Amino acid sequence: MVADEKCYDHPSQYAVSQCRACGAYLCRDCAEAYGVLTGEYAGQSLCYHCTTLLVASNIKEVAKLRKTVKREHTGVLVGASIGALIGLAMGGPIGLLIGFGAGGSLRHTLTVAGRFIKILVNPHDENAVTPLSGLALTILLSPIGTTRKIVSRIIQLRQATAILANDQQALEAMRAYYEYTQFIEKYKGGVDFVKHAREELKDNSYAKAIVDKGEESAQRELRKSVIQIATNGEIIRSFEDTARKVA
Repeated sequence: MVADEKCYDHPSQYAVSQCRACGAYLCRDCAEAYGVLTGEYAGQSLCYHCTTLLVASNIKEVAKLRKTVKREHTGVLVGASIGALIGLAMGGPIGLLIGFGAGGSLRHTLTVAGRFIKILVNPHDENAVTPLSGLALTILLSPIGTTRKIVSRIIQLRQATAILANDQQALEAMRAYYEYTQFIEKYKGGVDFVKHAREELKDNSYAKAIVDKGEESAQRELRKSVIQIATNGEIIRSFEDTARKVA
């Protein structure tokens, strides 16, 4: 109990903690329903409202990252295709392979080539240390790098799509639970409880889960949603680093 304070969303209940983000007082049910296990607020309570803001932020961030990865993926495919066609015209199958790699890894290939040109222009420059063998090795290995980029981008796009779907589903699960608890708070002990439940909770997924599977199972599913949100947040935070390493 927190100094006899009442829960922000359920005034009939005494608070046991406060939301780490906004400071709202939370009853035991709120504290346990929306607690975060990992990330910035690990092991601390968040209210329903701040949790939904967190999920909305996750969704916005991963949508932006997905757009960036998709653009990069398209760029690699276009570059690799153009390079392969030019390579095929100039050098047959071997040229196609080299062109595919050089086109898909154009930025890295040009960087190494630039260093080599720098050596030719100024062979005494201490910073120009790329030998001809380094340039040749880069060109020969570039098909592997290009293939790796394409595969990595496909994996990232699928991962981002899954995160978006999971977060949307988790957000809906929490919204349904919040609506359910608000209904309980409003009509608790009321003589028309069943009548109101049939009217106001007829489309509520949490209420349906209780009827179909029992309250314990419904609570487990809700908790999975909260855990999924936290897990997705960790994935999103590493998403940019992973993309940067593959670039």
